[in-house]
Amino acid sequence: MFGWFGKSTTEDVRAIEPETHVFIIGPEGARSLSHPSEELLALFGAQPTAAGVSVGTRTPLKCSPAFASIRLISELSGELPVHLFRRGKDDSRDRVRDHPVETLLNNFANPWTPGPQFRREVTLAALLEGRGLAKVIRVRKEIRELQPICGVTIKADEYSGEPKYVTPRKGGGSDDLSWRDILDVAALGGEAPAKLAREAIALSLILESHGARFFKNGGRPSGILSFKTALGPGVANEIADAWHEATDGGKRGGVVPLGSDVTYTPIDFTSTDSQYLENRKYQATEIGRFFGVPPTMIGTLEGATFTNSETLGSQFLAFVLNPWITAWKGAISRSMLTEQERRDHYIEFETKALVKADLKARFESYARAVGGPFLLPNEARAAENLPATDGGNKLNLPQGAPAPATTTEELANA
Repeated sequence: MFGWFGKSTTEDVRAIEPETHVFIIGPEGARSLSHPSEELLALFGAQPTAAGVSVGTRTPLKCSPAFASIRLISELSGELPVHLFRRGKDDSRDRVRDHPVETLLNNFANPWTPGPQFRREVTLAALLEGRGLAKVIRVRKEIRELQPICGVTIKADEYSGEPKYVTPRKGGGSDDLSWRDILDVAALGGEAPAKLAREAIALSLILESHGARFFKNGGRPSGILSFKTALGPGVANEIADAWHEATDGGKRGGVVPLGSDVTYTPIDFTSTDSQYLENRKYQATEIGRFFGVPPTMIGTLEGATFTNSETLGSQFLAFVLNPWITAWKGAISRSMLTEQERRDHYIEFETKALVKADLKARFESYARAVGGPFLLPNEARAAENLPATDGGNKLNLPQGAPAPATTTEELANA
């Protein structure tokens, strides 16, 4: 069944003790699934941590700060419209609406996946696994579909150094695909932020579990029952069960009758208990650092003011989302544009919705610049990826101002 440790046979997996233990038998000996090694956990997508919690590929989605960071980046990457522009010889901009970049990434990437959902899923894979990959389906050299894929191995060609993508087939075997046929959105260094943050995520999960157990007992620490006489194992277990039955969960506050030779000693709060909230807040900030997300964006509002919250969208765009947008632009240009198209075509993500406050300030500055002898109307329009207009290549001079010098002689005499 499992061929990771040697020749695959039906005897590779044996139930030594069916009720609890399963072993994988290989050349290096027996490996127990009840007490797996780090290598065995890695085979199943889980990584051990110092906190004792194994963090797999999907585990970060169960951690509130990690989920919030992943959700922000992946959902916004999918929601922002993608546009393709052609740059003219006169530096004009024209939007190319019928190109596959526009139709597939904004409408439907394939018959069953909307373009925004496709971009969200590819970004999610990059955050969790280091790379978000999709196959570019062509028919007669024309791009027809984009399909997300996983389980891909990347190898470099020994002669050219070009990457080759070894993709598994459904019926077995694999295909070697060119980089031209794969949309590859990679995280920084190809390392998933969720994997790099696994120690911080594990500690956050441990703190959450600790809090759940603590408040299950009514927010009170446990205690010790001391007996003056020795007890047999059976009697001790019965007393412990009776204690838990009367005090655990919703039955907290119950009465437990104790004999005259029994003493109850409560256990004091530990430093971890008394600083529980501080520890959880710190872990939220720590996890956010791995994703580059500010604490205020994931619900940690300490230190937040109206002023810095107003500019939050532009800061998030500049420091968090722009690197992912740049990765998307590069991946799209590489696999969806021809060499000729890359010379005069470029890709833009529409981010106006994130910077509404800054948009007002930007347009006011355009109005001032265009209203004086500084900026041409068409230059301002080009900065916003808008097409040129007739008469837009003339300066708007203030009333009574002399015409600007346009020749070398006029400039010398100015």
